[in-house]
Amino acid sequence: AAAAAEYHGIPPREDLPPVGWATWYTYYEHIDEEIILANLEKAVELASRDGLEAMTLFQIDDGWQIRWGDWVANDGFPSGMAGLASTIKEAGMVPGIWIAPFYVSRESEVYADHPDWWVLGPDGEPITYSNLGTGDYAIVDATHPDAGSWMQEQVARLRSEGWEYLKL
Repeated sequence: AAAAAEYHGIPPREDLPPVGWATWYTYYEHIDEEIILANLEKAVELASRDGLEAMTLFQIDDGWQIRWGDWVANDGFPSGMAGLASTIKEAGMVPGIWIAPFYVSRESEVYADHPDWWVLGPDGEPITYSNLGTGDYAIVDATHPDAGSWMQEQVARLRSEGWEYLKL
């Protein structure tokens, strides 16, 4: 980071990274609103203890969305993602969320609806991969004007819902 700052002629950041909690390291993609709220309550309790560095970030990782590419709350989040971001903020923490706007599940609506948005291989077919055996994914071609705009819209919508920290 210091080398990049020097290269671009900007002062390097001197603030410390946020102290926080993320769902991934305990639950992986097996999360729901009940799990989030229980852990938020615990994080607030821990933040009040003397001698501990106060957590400032509370980040939700993979598992909140319907599928990669369909970046809306699944059935496990009945209050919706905007409501959850607000609850985290009210608890005194920065709401954080994970999203992978560069990839989509080939089972997603966005993949089915936009057959021309994908990075293609030499055979003219979308390049696909499996993320640790968890699914079949395609890579978004960010040079396609509509696909690039879609990626921006996903991030902008999450920001407008109150998510201040985005893990991409």
